[in-house]
Amino acid sequence: MIKANYVPAGGGMGATMRASAQYYGHRPDAEGSRRYRTGFDGQRDEIGKDEAYRHAERGEGHYAYRIVLSPGEDLSGEELKDWTRDVMQGVEEAGGSWVGFVHDDHTDNPHAHVIAFTRERLDRDDFAEMREEGDRSVSLRLEMRAEMQQDPMQEELSARVEQRRGGASRRERDHEGPESGTRSRQEESEISTSQGE
Repeated sequence: MIKANYVPAGGGMGATMRASAQYYGHRPDAEGSRRYRTGFDGQRDEIGKDEAYRHAERGEGHYAYRIVLSPGEDLSGEELKDWTRDVMQGVEEAGGSWVGFVHDDHTDNPHAHVIAFTRERLDRDDFAEMREEGDRSVSLRLEMRAEMQQDPMQEELSARVEQRRGGASRRERDHEGPESGTRSRQEESEISTSQGE
């Protein structure tokens, strides 16, 4: 789901966007406690509040958008950031910029609030592309999650096999006779001698 409204450049745009960023960064959680959230963008996972507010207030573009992005699935905070990056990629490619805030602690519907600046006004086709990218991305992330949920067992199994192999190798070394130990030392001494020549 994507909801958006925009403010054209000019009177009060910066103050409006800064106020929105402050709200997104400090909205109370489900228990009503005021909570600080860092921002994020296409490259960085954490943007401090001062920088996020500055960007919201001084972002470059003819239009400023407040966008709510909801994948409709229970993604984790990190998954939601990556999903938002996928959805906002078209805006970046068109020369726009954005900063987002994950809200996953006060609702059963995890979502991201995004403040974006664009040179051109976004039209229906732009939002349709964002929705399509969002649907594609969330499907991919759910597939990846399903695979990862199966993988831990495989990884644990592999780790056990490796431990056994490592343990067997150690036991073999421990049970080697004095001759093989001497041979190894002789080989090491030959190697170091040839390196010195």
